[in-house]
Amino acid sequence: MLDRGSPATLRHRMRDRPPVRAGERSMAKISEHRSAGFPCTGFSSSAANPLARSLYRGCRPATRFETGACSSMIFPLHWNLRPIGDKLTTRPHQDDAEQGRFPSRQPAATGYPDRSPMTHGTLSFLKAHGAGNDFLLLDEAQGPVPLDFSRLAPSLCCRRTGVGADGILVLRQQQIPFMECWNADGSRAEACGNGIRIAALSLQDRQQDSIRIGTDAGIVEVQLMRDGQGEFSAEAALGQATVDIPTSKMVDGAVLMLTPVHIGNPHLVVVVDPESMPDPLPRFGPELENSVAGRTNVGFVRIDSPHHLTLRVWERGCGETPACGTGAAAAFAALLQAGIIADQVEVQMPGGVLGVRIDDKTGICVRGAAKISYRGVLSPEQWNLDELELDSDQQAQPLPVEG
Repeated sequence: MLDRGSPATLRHRMRDRPPVRAGERSMAKISEHRSAGFPCTGFSSSAANPLARSLYRGCRPATRFETGACSSMIFPLHWNLRPIGDKLTTRPHQDDAEQGRFPSRQPAATGYPDRSPMTHGTLSFLKAHGAGNDFLLLDEAQGPVPLDFSRLAPSLCCRRTGVGADGILVLRQQQIPFMECWNADGSRAEACGNGIRIAALSLQDRQQDSIRIGTDAGIVEVQLMRDGQGEFSAEAALGQATVDIPTSKMVDGAVLMLTPVHIGNPHLVVVVDPESMPDPLPRFGPELENSVAGRTNVGFVRIDSPHHLTLRVWERGCGETPACGTGAAAAFAALLQAGIIADQVEVQMPGGVLGVRIDDKTGICVRGAAKISYRGVLSPEQWNLDELELDSDQQAQPLPVEG
């Protein structure tokens, strides 16, 4: 039988023993385990506990962005996202690998040339909104961007398992910047009134008073300005609108008067009476969206005064959104054509107020704010970006420059 000595001797030995720091025993076991040839991918005591892991690494406690089921679906586990102000900073766990805490993750070979963002491991994006209408913006100035988002957009825009947005904006680097707009269902929109202000916000470091941005509907001139609080705002000249003759249509047992308007993209404008139609959008929006070939946006507008409108929009490929810039312009054009409103109005939507006016030279102009929510990165292996990358032989078609 092993003689451990008297209790007094044991107390003496424990008193003279150097202090053991928290985690040393578990780390010693991990080192033993790894030296024996067994794989070890994390901490034995804290790998399952993000709070303990963050505290062990000397970081602040993990937030809800870093824990729970959504974090493993939205962002890869080897990135640790921390929202700071209006940014999301990312910290790869490379330092852990260098210190032997667990093996490093080697990037998988993609087979793409060096110009692919896979060689850098991430694809940067910016999350921003205009009057609550939110988008992910990807800029080719930050690296190559996939040509086609028809498959990727529904995954990224999903608010449960993706980043969450009403759509995706892509800035292509051409003779002048070119903005693509992808709806949340993967379809492509010709124009986006709120998106164009977000694109201008991302380009404002060029110290210009105005910016020309190409879209599928043509070139848009955007005036950059600041509001009374010094916040960024912009006014986009969306051009002339085409207003067709109003027609009546029976929808779900009700007769609606529809005014088709085209202002870069198609709209149907419906003037509603809140007393007779308290909540028309979910009732009529989906059916009217699919009532024309190629689908259309549908705006339900209430006339409060000649200078003030209240509007809700069912957007093609998105459903209801907090705001729609082209929808505000379409409602303004339809009512101005009918002689009901003034040539400058404010349009109240669930996400905020947009100013709309008519200009003799540039057509309908929409003014509003745009704000950055945060910045982040997409992981290639998380979103299968290697299947969507821009091939070295493919180039985006340049936009013809108008005088």
